[in-house]
Amino acid sequence: MEKNNAEPVTPLFARAFGFSAIIPYGHTHATMLAENDAPPKYLQKRMGHKTLEVTMRFYLHLTEKMEVKGANVLQTMFGDD
Repeated sequence: MEKNNAEPVTPLFARAFGFSAIIPYGHTHATMLAENDAPPKYLQKRMGHKTLEVTMRFYLHLTEKMEVKGANVLQTMFGDD
């Protein structure tokens, strides 16, 4: 598998391991990519979702790392520098 392969996760693993069930680690996979600044549309494509809403609403989870990044953005924008 190429490093930048954006093929949806479920079909990729289904072929590799011979099953068709939804990947049990999809939530972690999507969240880890988001924590490292993967664009939302890339996540949608990678997860194989028809809409971005499914990816964002059901597969991403706010982590402490994301909260810190968000707070840093606000500090940069509106800080008392």
